[in-house]
Amino acid sequence: MSHSKQPQAEGPVPVLIGLSAAERRRRNRAAMIAAILETAIAIMREAGVAEVSLHEIGRRVGMRAQSLYKYFPSKAALFDALFAEGAGRLLESDRRVWDDTPPDWGRLEAWLVSRLAFAREEGPLYELTTSPSAFGFEWSPESRAIAEAIGKAGAAAIQELVDEGVIGSQISPRRAMNLLLAASRGIVGETRAKEKFFTDPRRLPDLIPDFVSACRSGWSTNFKRRKT
Repeated sequence: MSHSKQPQAEGPVPVLIGLSAAERRRRNRAAMIAAILETAIAIMREAGVAEVSLHEIGRRVGMRAQSLYKYFPSKAALFDALFAEGAGRLLESDRRVWDDTPPDWGRLEAWLVSRLAFAREEGPLYELTTSPSAFGFEWSPESRAIAEAIGKAGAAAIQELVDEGVIGSQISPRRAMNLLLAASRGIVGETRAKEKFFTDPRRLPDLIPDFVSACRSGWSTNFKRRKT
């Protein structure tokens, strides 16, 4: 299998004058971890998640696979770090939508569009972030904190819609966010799996406004709950 040429490590990471030895070691280690993660992400984009291995990463960064164990003691630890990297990028993407849109129904549509764009751009990293159980690793406390921050940020953004009277109180913001997360995975998954087979590239993305319209019908403040 051929691979695109990657930059090779050439000697130690440059030392910054004025730093203590401990700080230099910390920065050198952080730089190497960043290089390892970016190399793993490049492999995922080129050949898929299954081709990620410490051996191939070591070859590309100019380091023996055994030496990588100083940074990641196992492949599971590497995937956990990749999850944290992907989830962090996804959280930033979400927050940009929440911060840049007014509290109305357009906010939810913009968020779903943003999720689809993120999946198209990040590819396998998005899959790792949204379906971690498929990759055989356990969340570290750090990864769990980022995952929870994604849900909390979304719930806070939806709470603003409740406070503005856009969404009624018949559904909690956290429950609404969980539903939106499930819907986004469905729309994104269907789109990425099938869009190349359709002559109309908008066939599945156009489901986004339809889904938001359905939410609007059920969650609006004028919603009347039927008695059971």
